Amino acid sequence: MENPVLFAAAVMILLIIPGPTNTLLATSGATVGFQRSTPLLLSEIAGYTFAIVMIEFVLGSSMSGAFTASMLRVAAGAYVMLLAIKLWITPLRLTRAVISVRQVFVTTLLNPKASVFALVIIPFGSPRAALYFSAFMAIVPAVGMMWIATGSLLGRLTHPGYAKSFPKAASIVLAIMSAILIGSAFFTPRR
Repeated sequence: MENPVLFAAAVMILLIIPGPTNTLLATSGATVGFQRSTPLLLSEIAGYTFAIVMIEFVLGSSMSGAFTASMLRVAAGAYVMLLAIKLWITPLRLTRAVISVRQVFVTTLLNPKASVFALVIIPFGSPRAALYFSAFMAIVPAVGMMWIATGSLLGRLTHPGYAKSFPKAASIVLAIMSAILIGSAFFTPRR
């Protein structure tokens, strides 16, 4: 996507769409607040960077294969389901982060959005690919901060007695996303 305006719009729209990483960022914002959640942004950037580089330069054309894409969706769905289970059974501890840096990194690494960025949105064939990738890396934390801020606002506006519901609600959302990911691997029409 060689048009800078369309590129920025596409990146922002895809990043704003609710997904596993955004669910974790918002949950962290709700449970431990904005400031304590901001280190998660570094792991989101690292997860996207590693995934995009692997998809574009290592896996390359094999990513377009239906079997490889299906297996990646199953792996991502399985990990997201494990995360959902962990959020469901882990008691809320407001003295330390419920969501870890590692969880956000792995979730982002397995996020299907990374393949869309690598194969469709970031123009790696362009002489200005590095500039586009840098712009992408600047947009990621801006949108991530929005998700953390939204979660933090919801956390502050919610009665303290209901604070334990945020990880449970995130667990349900992640379980649904997991089912969609795994289901899409098996029910996507083959060409």
